[in-house]
Amino acid sequence: MQYTSIALSLLAASGVCAAPAYPYANTTTTSWMGSNTTAAATNGTGSTSGGGSEIRVTLSNIQAEIGVQLTFKKGVRDIQRSPLQGPFQTFELSVGPEVLDQDLRCQALGLAGQPLVAIRGDNVDTTFSDAGNGAWTFAEVSEVSTVICDPAFEAMPDPDLLET
Repeated sequence: MQYTSIALSLLAASGVCAAPAYPYANTTTTSWMGSNTTAAATNGTGSTSGGGSEIRVTLSNIQAEIGVQLTFKKGVRDIQRSPLQGPFQTFELSVGPEVLDQDLRCQALGLAGQPLVAIRGDNVDTTFSDAGNGAWTFAEVSEVSTVICDPAFEAMPDPDLLET
């Protein structure tokens, strides 16, 4: 059962079984629980394919076998509500190679609207980048209500974030 979920998640993330992308704005949300993969809500093409010009956030909890993929618009502040609140362990931002703003950062908000803290290597922050370095791990397993991607976000590492 767990291996099926992992395999389906990898297929969904890789775009192997994806529909063709269309030139208009795509805001897609996909969620999965256990071995069932379903589109929770779509607007645009309905495609979850990985693309060179796509911005995608994946929230996941491998132990609970749940996850959500959110696709964001380029060049603008874009706010998406998560169809599943979690709890999630990781936050991964994937910025396609054709996206001009490779330094784009996104933020996850908890149920009370507070920015969530995550760690990747020595970095501790409330806004998360791709940088080709993989997923960020939430400081605590967290429920996520909203994800915001905004070109105005900047890295603001604060060593005191873990103490709050």
